[in-house]
Amino acid sequence: MKITLTKPVIFDGNEIKEIDLDLDGLTGEDLAQAEREYLAMGGQMTSLTLSISYCQGLAARAANLPIEVTRSMSARDSNAIAMEVQLFLHGMEDQVPGKSA
Repeated sequence: MKITLTKPVIFDGNEIKEIDLDLDGLTGEDLAQAEREYLAMGGQMTSLTLSISYCQGLAARAANLPIEVTRSMSARDSNAIAMEVQLFLHGMEDQVPGKSA
């Protein structure tokens, strides 16, 4: 799924205007690694799927980008991407009105 950013991000001298989230390509190991990284940053063991930081980590993995990219996005873009991850993890990505898969 390609997501066009409302505000491009500059990372390592490259302008990133869209990211391609391959959420279906994530594995259980990706989930576990994102959890370890989230907890190492001081995250709390609550509902991980509702944590923006955790979802940013998964989005970075799904897009094959460093987490610094998802963290440097505008709040609107970062939140939109975190919501896509949340919907995917809860099996609700196809249930958003007006959205086609």
